[in-house]
Amino acid sequence: MLLEKYKSSDYMLLGKEEKQELKQIILENKLHREVGQLSLKNYRLYQIEQNGLYYPTLNDYSFQDLENEIKEFVNLYGYTTLKVANNLNRASYYRTARLKERIREAVLSGSAWFITITFNPETLSKTNEKTRRVYVSRWLKSLTPFYVANIDYGLKNEREHYHAVITSDKRPPKSWSYGFVDILKVKTTETDTKRVSKYISKLTNHAIKNTTKSKRIIYSRQPK
Repeated sequence: MLLEKYKSSDYMLLGKEEKQELKQIILENKLHREVGQLSLKNYRLYQIEQNGLYYPTLNDYSFQDLENEIKEFVNLYGYTTLKVANNLNRASYYRTARLKERIREAVLSGSAWFITITFNPETLSKTNEKTRRVYVSRWLKSLTPFYVANIDYGLKNEREHYHAVITSDKRPPKSWSYGFVDILKVKTTETDTKRVSKYISKLTNHAIKNTTKSKRIIYSRQPK
């Protein structure tokens, strides 16, 4: 694993390309998620100690156990990898939180639409993923000032498609010329708390979901 060469490195002494390579290695090996679990355990242990909360998964687990897990991670990958993985995990957490809040505002506005965007065989064969991403972004931008979308792949044939959440006072037109779109109105009311919460979780998960490596979320710069 390429991580070996960064095991004893000082992050401050790494070049720009080396830092980027380290981040990519961490993401590909999902080490930021592993560190995220350590952070979650730390938070829950604090809640147990300070507020008397109960977490079944942490029965007979202590801060000493957590410290031992962290030491094991550092022994395997180095302190620099731990630091970068922790930063990536934190950035991912805040990015998801911001996304969730934007989707929540969209749903509560009463003008949210959930769109599934697919590509026809010709588009898939004649363009690459980067180009198709541009097509999706341009089309959504033509519909509304607010949109959030991310790539996804079918479970059976791994066919590429996108899920998007947008806001519009009227039903968006099916003007997508590179395949098929399915457009569903998000029907919720401010008083229907459970349903709103369900939609927010569902739409956020769709927006951040990816079945292969990490992908950047497509979203408008303007808030709802």
